[in-house]
Amino acid sequence: MWVKDPQFMALVAQNVDKHPRASKLQALKHLLCNLKGPLSQLNKRKYADIYAQQARARDTLTQAQVTLQKDPFNADLVQQENMARQNYVRITQFALSLIKQ
Repeated sequence: MWVKDPQFMALVAQNVDKHPRASKLQALKHLLCNLKGPLSQLNKRKYADIYAQQARARDTLTQAQVTLQKDPFNADLVQQENMARQNYVRITQFALSLIKQ
């Protein structure tokens, strides 16, 4: 789930130790210790309330679809509905990924 976030690779790259350790295991342990805080913050900012985000996205999508039904040829409404749908699908995929973990 975190891997799909655009900030994930930058967080990992910032915390990779450029100085070699005595062993690969020590380097991995050091990396994981360094990533604990940033990944925890990422989780709190974006994924802690995933079900509330999903409910809000579903409401936004429903509202956009109802508005679009009143004026189906409005290009702005079509674009808003498309963006709301993409957001809802993305958040739902995150929720499913969380369940799988």
